[in-house]
Amino acid sequence: MAEIRPFAEGDLSPVALMFAKVFPEAEHAPQSDVREYIRAVFLKNPWYDPTLPSQVAQDADGTIIGFLGVVPRHMLWRGRRIRVVVSLNLMVAPERRASLAAIELLKTLFRGPQDLTLTDGAGEQGRAVWEGLGGETCVLHSLFWTRPVRPARFLLSRARRRGWTALPFALASPVAGLSDALAMRLPGSRLRLAPRGRAVDATPAELIECQRRFSEGYSLRPDYDETSLAWVLARGTQLNGAGRLTTAIARNHRGDSIGAFVHSITDDGRCSVIQVIGHPGAFSEVLDVLLYDAWTKGATFVNGRLIPSHAQDLSDRYCLIDRRGPWMQIHSRHLEILQAINRGAVCLTRLDGEWALRFRHW
Repeated sequence: MAEIRPFAEGDLSPVALMFAKVFPEAEHAPQSDVREYIRAVFLKNPWYDPTLPSQVAQDADGTIIGFLGVVPRHMLWRGRRIRVVVSLNLMVAPERRASLAAIELLKTLFRGPQDLTLTDGAGEQGRAVWEGLGGETCVLHSLFWTRPVRPARFLLSRARRRGWTALPFALASPVAGLSDALAMRLPGSRLRLAPRGRAVDATPAELIECQRRFSEGYSLRPDYDETSLAWVLARGTQLNGAGRLTTAIARNHRGDSIGAFVHSITDDGRCSVIQVIGHPGAFSEVLDVLLYDAWTKGATFVNGRLIPSHAQDLSDRYCLIDRRGPWMQIHSRHLEILQAINRGAVCLTRLDGEWALRFRHW
């Protein structure tokens, strides 16, 4: 079996070479970019803790044949800070995939001192390995919702992806624009967006204040400071390329803060919700402000991960629920933490997982 040991600065080059072989998005990227990504995320993140390191698998001759990235996060469990790690980029050199390196890396991670291990970007193969070693898949947090805000253009974009040529698309676009305008403005339209509040750009400090205020009712919640939140938002902007990132406070008609959200809109009109939180009694108003803000910024549709405690609010806004994205997986020695996550009684958003930690080369 391979030897598992902590990842160190001296391992950057061999890990970066292996990364480019395993992950298609890094295949044509400069090695310097891959090395800088690995250094920044796994050695220089604001939560770095040498007692919670990333791991490498090393062969008998000293050759590195596997890697598992680990990023610690600060979270509160019933008001008490606990140790949480997000794991990602589990990989084994292609020529050594018959070895047990991936299993040994994950087993070593699960034996660590952290209170909770999570990943929210797992595919089917990763899910099977995780569950086989005693981890769990959280189905509730693996569901996603989608709400078209320009429904005709949303349908057109789906048709184009399925083979429509440019000419029919060009002819249908003006009609789609008119249909969307009517759907948005006609009284009685089920797709009409008429928020009773507004979105105001937020600084990291303002976003943190909202996070703390509106997540107090959850047993498990993130605990950011300005440095760590600014780092996450900067990484998210960089790693998600053309997406235009918005961080905003939702205010009601009286000007009171009722929630906050973070979303990213790409040039093709997809709005990805990274986080949305709000006062329990006004969450529907926060959603209305979020959807309207995305529409004003040119979004065709809005997509986010299910918030179990607010599933009814999402349903009331005609959001479509599906299970076609990545899986969230968890592991903990503390049964109460696992039960709370599986019940949806936690504040865990995409901001707290892999969203800002992935590699993407443009």
